[in-house]
Amino acid sequence: MAISTALIGAGAGVAAAAPNVSLPQQNSQLSETDLGNNLATVPGTTKIIDKDSRAGDFSLELPGTETSTQAISPSDIPATLFEGKGAALVNTELQDAAISTFATAAGSQSIIKIDSHSAATDYRFPLEMPQGSTAQVLQDGSVDIIGSDGTSLGSVSTPWAYDANGGTVPTSFTIDGNTLIQTIQHTPDTAYPVVADPSTAWGWSLCVASVGALVAGNLLIASKITKLGGVAKVIIKLKAAKNADARYKALIAFFGEFTGIGAVLNNCK
Repeated sequence: MAISTALIGAGAGVAAAAPNVSLPQQNSQLSETDLGNNLATVPGTTKIIDKDSRAGDFSLELPGTETSTQAISPSDIPATLFEGKGAALVNTELQDAAISTFATAAGSQSIIKIDSHSAATDYRFPLEMPQGSTAQVLQDGSVDIIGSDGTSLGSVSTPWAYDANGGTVPTSFTIDGNTLIQTIQHTPDTAYPVVADPSTAWGWSLCVASVGALVAGNLLIASKITKLGGVAKVIIKLKAAKNADARYKALIAFFGEFTGIGAVLNNCK
């Protein structure tokens, strides 16, 4: 299973607020080498920190014991669902399970691989967010992270999980205090291994706000965004675009012509 943090998803909140924790005291502990999309590791921990000059810092900590062994290969994951780039940034081991986190165009993707029914069904990821921020689970299953001023800062994409035969395994997010929990409902009848995904996207607050405004003001676009896997997936595509023309073509491919496209293009540079 993979956990990915991504920009705000569509839909009204079915919310559980998470207390925020400010990160500035950790800056001196960051690895000197930033990884992927402004990502940094924290030596001696299983944390990945996504740093953004406007949104602030966002930290996701992997459960399990850190290991240098990457037990998860991109070949274990359905091709259309793997968003990672390069080798894993952090790897952990748990009972009959392993997690590897990869950099993506928009943030990070944490892949959970479950090897047997003896593995846990709940995976807990402690979060640290900018002062005053809250996390909420939305109707589409994604998690929205909102700043103290009401601005969308980022989110965790709608989760997915698949068994060894390519069948879906029920999975969902909940928020417990400042911890993101991904539940994967595997059973003795499940074909192992199971892989699942939470993916994160962070920063780009103006872009998120622009796309969020489209969702709030246009039911047709909101429906299309839900079918695309949430706003997170849209933002990832926009961030991966090399120039304004590529972003424009991506938006037209997603939604067709719509009022407000200029604002989205301007804010999603």
